[in-house]
Amino acid sequence: MYRPSQKEYSLYWEPNSVIVLDWTSEAPLDSNLPHDITIEKLLVDAFCDKVIRKVYSASEYESIVSVAYDRYNVDTVRLLRYARRRNREKEIKEYIPERQRKRDNAFKI
Repeated sequence: MYRPSQKEYSLYWEPNSVIVLDWTSEAPLDSNLPHDITIEKLLVDAFCDKVIRKVYSASEYESIVSVAYDRYNVDTVRLLRYARRRNREKEIKEYIPERQRKRDNAFKI
């Protein structure tokens, strides 16, 4: 589905469906894999996009972020820069694991 509305999503969603969305400018990219999305983009889009948020419960987002930080090398600075571009930096900062906050300089004001 290309840019489905919430109504279209509800009507046509099936397991293994593919949803195509436009990218926000300056979305984080991997220079080695330019057609793949980065974990930082995935985390921010999962928080910001209404259609994607229908796939999981809002209470699960903290766990999703925590597991992402445990399993992948998440660049917090890159994540927050993209979140700032999507006007969600403050909200997303709250979900970054405490152990990561202590290690990163991303929380300096």
